[in-house]
Amino acid sequence: MKILLVLDQFDSANNGTTISARRFADVLRRHGHQVRVVSTGQSGPDKYCVPEVHLPLVDGLITSQGMVFAYPDKAVLRTAIAWADVVHFLLPFPLGRQGRRIAAQLGVPCTAAFHTQPENITYSIGLGKLDWVNSLLYRTFYRSFYRYFDHIHCPSRFIADQLEQHGYDARLHVVSNGIDADFTYRKLPKPPALCGKFVILMIGRLSNEKRQDVLIEAVRRSRHASDIQLVLAGRGPRAAHLRRLGAALPHPPLFGFYTKEQLLDVIATSDLYVHAADVEIEAISCIEAFACGLVPVIANSAKSATPQFALDERSLFTAGDSADLAAKIDYWIDHADERRRMEHLYSAHGRQYDIDACVRRVEEMFSQSIAQSPGASALERAIGPDYDYLGDSPGVRLGRRLLKPLARLVLPVIHRACLGLRVTGRKNLSALPGAFVSVCNHVHPLDGAMVGCALGRRRVHFLTLQSNLERPFVRLLLRPLGGLPIPRRKAASFSFYRAVQTALARGDVVHVFPEGHLSPYCDTLRPFQNGAFAFAYDGDVPIVPMVLSYRPGVGLGKKLRRRPLLTLHILEPIYPDTAAGKHSEIQRLKNLCTLRMQDTLAHPQGRRRRVIDLQQRLARK
Repeated sequence: MKILLVLDQFDSANNGTTISARRFADVLRRHGHQVRVVSTGQSGPDKYCVPEVHLPLVDGLITSQGMVFAYPDKAVLRTAIAWADVVHFLLPFPLGRQGRRIAAQLGVPCTAAFHTQPENITYSIGLGKLDWVNSLLYRTFYRSFYRYFDHIHCPSRFIADQLEQHGYDARLHVVSNGIDADFTYRKLPKPPALCGKFVILMIGRLSNEKRQDVLIEAVRRSRHASDIQLVLAGRGPRAAHLRRLGAALPHPPLFGFYTKEQLLDVIATSDLYVHAADVEIEAISCIEAFACGLVPVIANSAKSATPQFALDERSLFTAGDSADLAAKIDYWIDHADERRRMEHLYSAHGRQYDIDACVRRVEEMFSQSIAQSPGASALERAIGPDYDYLGDSPGVRLGRRLLKPLARLVLPVIHRACLGLRVTGRKNLSALPGAFVSVCNHVHPLDGAMVGCALGRRRVHFLTLQSNLERPFVRLLLRPLGGLPIPRRKAASFSFYRAVQTALARGDVVHVFPEGHLSPYCDTLRPFQNGAFAFAYDGDVPIVPMVLSYRPGVGLGKKLRRRPLLTLHILEPIYPDTAAGKHSEIQRLKNLCTLRMQDTLAHPQGRRRRVIDLQQRLARK
């Protein structure tokens, strides 16, 4: 899929939207998509650049918040959008509004994300507590931008509820922005400057709505103030003010803006995390902190999504109340054993926000948007979000009842008589009552039928080209016999992937030819694609390797047949380790499967043949 991201700033990772967008783009590329960006900054092979806009009266305030506005260059936007399969807009400002109009003109499907909470703007100008001003901004965003979208990504249930309350009528996809796998439980010894101190960390922009001032006052009120070292990670317009407030503490706060690697070390040497913000759409920094093993203490604000992360009341304090926050800090200092126990619970809680899983769900949103766009053909829409090839229409059910018993009776006879087919290793299937993924080298036009007969009465789905299911006669056979079409457009690939996982979840077998295309009677294995092994990992089912090998004919058959005879070897199943990282485990499964199949091709008679060969070599010596 060709995905275009449109946002005002992408290069400098100094605000939550930009950081999330950069991670999002990286994961999309890792998932095999082509990703390009329209934004300000430096141009590149995957980036279209537009100029910055400088507003004389408010430019200083905007840049202090880590943001810039982009000029909506129509020529650049038109070129970029014409390239894309889908356009994803992250901000409702002039660049996004102009891009949305061009996408509509070109017929390119588009989606939007809601990353800018009106309170982020109003708190910066001292109007954050005026609800009517915030409501006016919600309505303005809707009328100028969001009303034109059918799909909107919401990073939290909280912000989706806010949009519904303000009349947003699109389909709202509640999906976390997600955190990297690097954010996991980890502890490091404290550096000499922090030894003997209780380190409290808060991460976030130094601005009005984040309320670092409440945390500084809470530390001053704490019974353990003389032992506490406060670390404020971030930068913003309130930095100087917060330094003045913190100067009165026994240990003045440490300020810093950290890279990801530095931040991981800071989290690993801290003892407690506080998130005092009154306004948050999601607070990725809070998720990262507790995923690394820090117990959080969170402001229970009605305008923040962050309270959803608290596992109990001990991790919540009344928003804006420094005395209540000081009491919660003292509790966690006094109960060190309980804090250490809760660290592991919070770290486990953080695993549900894995960025790979979150991006997969946003990819489904893209797939739905493309499939529902007017430019998609009827067939492409059919295999989009409503991919129904697993369904049992009356015609398919009747075909299956007639064709499958007939195939099981007739095809083995044809295979044996015409191809000399033998099947070995059937016992390796006896221990597999449930679902699995089978793979085989693709060396004969009938090898799918051979595998189907070898698998017996199991319900099998064979991955096949979509074009095969569009042929007038062939489709009547393939559907009842289990043909599962691989869609041509990547836009439908995620619905297809979901259909495969549904088949595995109900106990079916999915058969894949990982070499990708047919090479008749090829005597070597060609490179494998990752799909089959990803199916097995995500479905937590074993891989069953199969190999077609060749043997010479004998007697009269040797004279009648020009081609060698075939043997289908069913090898022992290989089980995925779902506790391991997905990428590394897919590679392990693929490599192990390749080695076993290559070994079988090289020694089709099995271990006994290899022992005989070894004995003969020793005898010759």
